[in-house]
Amino acid sequence: MWYVNFKKTRCKSCYACARVCPVNAIKFKNEQAQILKDRCIVCNECSKACPQKNSILKSEVSKIKFFLKNKNKVAVSIAPSFVSIFGENSHKIPTALKKLGFTYVEETVIATNPVLEQYNHYADLDDGENYFTSFCPTINNLIEKHFPQFTKNLIPVVSPFLCHTRLMKSKYHTDTKVVFIGPCLAKKDEGSTDVSVDAVITFAELQKWFKKEKRKENREKVDDTMLIHPSSEAAPEPVPRQIHPTVCLSDYREHPQGMLLYEGMENRSNIIIDKDCMRIGQGDEVDAVIGKDTISHFHAVINRENQEFYLEDLNSTNGTFVNNEVLAYKQKKQLKSNDIIRFADVKYRFV
Repeated sequence: MWYVNFKKTRCKSCYACARVCPVNAIKFKNEQAQILKDRCIVCNECSKACPQKNSILKSEVSKIKFFLKNKNKVAVSIAPSFVSIFGENSHKIPTALKKLGFTYVEETVIATNPVLEQYNHYADLDDGENYFTSFCPTINNLIEKHFPQFTKNLIPVVSPFLCHTRLMKSKYHTDTKVVFIGPCLAKKDEGSTDVSVDAVITFAELQKWFKKEKRKENREKVDDTMLIHPSSEAAPEPVPRQIHPTVCLSDYREHPQGMLLYEGMENRSNIIIDKDCMRIGQGDEVDAVIGKDTISHFHAVINRENQEFYLEDLNSTNGTFVNNEVLAYKQKKQLKSNDIIRFADVKYRFV
């Protein structure tokens, strides 16, 4: 099934969907609206315009529930716009997602900066060309399907969405299922062909899921016992206990976990900082091995203190650098997001 479809029994042939479609991707056959997949850019304008609320959106909520039921570890990448959708309750969303059964919860924005670096590279090119960013799958579809002459001007870099899901697959192991939650239907299209994405749902689908869970919670809390009255008196109708429903009650505070993203051209893995004391080098006793002759046996250490990360050089031969500033022996340097860290000549980005 396509991402948007129409129920045959409810189409009134009012042409509202056809009027708003920006690419003429809707035709009518036997008084039934049909979407032309080879023209559709998955903008969802037709669904929003339909007065009969006639559209069928392809949902993968049941697929995610299957993952959770089967005890799979499930990581979720959530678009930063969730704050505008959930408003004053946005700070509760990580807790609510954990309550649904998700194992890991991260914001997609984590992967934005590496993508922006590539965009800046193209912006600085002096080749007289204009370039399109690849953030929006609807725009990508528009160019590829309707203006193919400009495909060469699409920056060949994945969006932060795919960048993040690929990082999560690497970080939490390939057996972990990765789910993206965002505001846009077109992300379903973008994620459908990438092996790092196991499911995509929209904020609207997530809200419906929350409501169903809340109703289920309310039913479970209702006291179904009836008061016992003398047989001479008619028993009143059972009165359920008053319930004050909540989806989540407190903020989710996951133990902080950092990551060093490898930025070189060699085949090296990222380094996940999942310990309070993370020793880095090429010896057998270290926690993260960088196999290269320029790296010392015990090269550096990253300590996690009060939810912050600090880097120290361990008197390495070729030095440890933060943003090209060399660290003195045992100098304690607090790491900030997107700091460039170099162990000798091996470069990483801290996220």
